[in-house]
Parts: sequence; C-alpha cells; structure tokens
Amino acid sequence: MKNFLNCTISNLLKTKCSYPILLTICIIVISTPAFPKSSEAIIRIIAEPQNSSTDEQTLQPGIKPVQQNETASDQSQLVDDATSQISSAKSDPAGKRSQMDIPAPLSGDTVILESGINAYNSGDYNMAIEKFEELESLFQSSPFIMQAKLYLARSFYKTNNREKALENIRSIDRNSGEYPAALYLQGEIYLSLKQSSEAKNSFFQATSLFPGHDLADNSLLQLSRIYLAEGNGEEALKIAVKLLSSYPDRDTSDDAFYMIGKIYEKDSRLKDIERARTIYTNFIKRAEVEKRAPYHHSPLLRKVKRDLDFINRNYFVVH
Repeated sequence: MKNFLNCTISNLLKTKCSYPILLTICIIVISTPAFPKSSEAIIRIIAEPQNSSTDEQTLQPGIKPVQQNETASDQSQLVDDATSQISSAKSDPAGKRSQMDIPAPLSGDTVILESGINAYNSGDYNMAIEKFEELESLFQSSPFIMQAKLYLARSFYKTNNREKALENIRSIDRNSGEYPAALYLQGEIYLSLKQSSEAKNSFFQATSLFPGHDLADNSLLQLSRIYLAEGNGEEALKIAVKLLSSYPDRDTSDDAFYMIGKIYEKDSRLKDIERARTIYTNFIKRAEVEKRAPYHHSPLLRKVKRDLDFINRNYFVVH
C-alpha cells in the first residue's frame, strides 16, 4: 500500500493538483472497499487532463469532476463536500439512508380517527363520539371527515340518539365512498323508528345505485323482510329470488333461501306448505350433506330445523 500511495502522490503532483484535493483523493482510495481493483482506475482518472470528457471518466460516487471554469474556492467546496460524504459513510455502514426508509409520523387527524374507531369497536360509543367530533372540529379539511361522520352516525345510533345519527348521515357527501353504507344505516334507523316507507327508500337506493357494494345484498334482504311483514309476499319473493340469483356467493344467500321458505310458509296469498317444507329440507341438505357455504355454518340452521319440525308435526304424518 505504501508503494501505491507514493505512486499516487507522485502522479498527482505531476498534474499540479492542490493539496486539499490530494488529501481527499488519498482518503477515498484508502476507504474504497474494492481498493486493489480500483487503484489503477483512480490514478488514470486523476492523471488525465482536465478537459477530458466526463462521460469517459469513472468517478467516485458523489464527487463531481472539476470543470475548467471553476475557481479555487469552488474546488475547496468540492473537497469539503467529498470529505463530509466520506465521514457520513463511515458513521453509517449501510450508506446514506433514504428518507423513504424512515416511516412518516401519523398525522393528527389519523391518530384521532384511529382512537375513535378503537373506542367504537370496544363499545365505548361516547368516547367514540368525542373523538370523531374532535376530528371534525380540528381538521375540517381532512380526507377522513366523511368517514368520521359515518362513524358518528353509527355511534349516535348505538346510544339511541337516532336524530343525531340521521343528521350526520344527511351531511355525508353523495360522492364519497361512505355514502352507500350511510344509506344502509339510514334504512336501519328508519326501520327501528317503524318508518317503513323511508326505510324501503333508503335500502332501495343503496342496492340500485350501488349494486356492487358489500351492502347491496343486505339491502335486498331488508327490503324482502319489510315487504313480507307488510303482507306483500309477492314483492318479498321477487326480491329474495333476485338476491339469490344476483349474489349467490354472498353470505346472505342462506338468508335469502330461508326467506323464500318463510314466504311460502307465512304469506296468505302465496302460502304453500309443501313447497316451504321442500325448501327447508334442501337447506338442511346443503348444510349437512353437501356442506356448502354459507349454509354449512349458517346460524339459521337451527331455525330451519325448528320450522321444518313444526310443519311436519302440524301438517304431515311422519312415519
């Protein structure tokens, strides 16, 4: 190494290189991991005339070549920059850290939103309301405002403050991603208030405007239940069949199947006990024999067995 350094210094002196640059180059050479392989290249680079094309030079990363029109102060600044980078590389063996590797701190609105959601999920609805209202107050331009309003509506509904729940639902932007869920929640609230017309309107909008949403099938199921309760079995049946045909892979398909059986069992105009019995029997077959989802683990299975047993005992003589 001593012979190499002597050779390097000798070549550099021939180019009339300034001492600060000379010192920096020596440091770079010594600190280079591939020192033996890069030594001849460095000597060749430094020994070349200054008007050589930078495209043909192999420079140490981060060090700019000295241009002809640069002053002595410019060269000194380059030396300082290079020395600073070498020092940084030594203190951080992995090299200079990218800012992308450092996780960005959570913003204030995100922290409050997460606190509110955690409170809601844990059943502390009053705390949830406090957090979501705080977010609305402090971060009026937050992208989470609509989400906060939806959670506020849910929280108020859970605390039986239906009026405040509806108030927050009405303030949700129709173009926001929360609007379909808001329509469904609005339907549930009206249903709890025994306002079936408003409930049907909300569920109808949810499923017709957003047929691809996760709650579209649930909206159809609610509509079918309302119509059956109102004595309109034909409309209830039509909607249940639509649910089963449009969303066969959704978790509500077993609900729709059971609903069809219930319509034939209960509706005054469509009552057909034999058909209801067949539907309940097929439900049990899908659950226990075919083990088809979602029938296999359906919470409705017990009800189906109970209803089938009732029909068999009251309408058929089972041998």
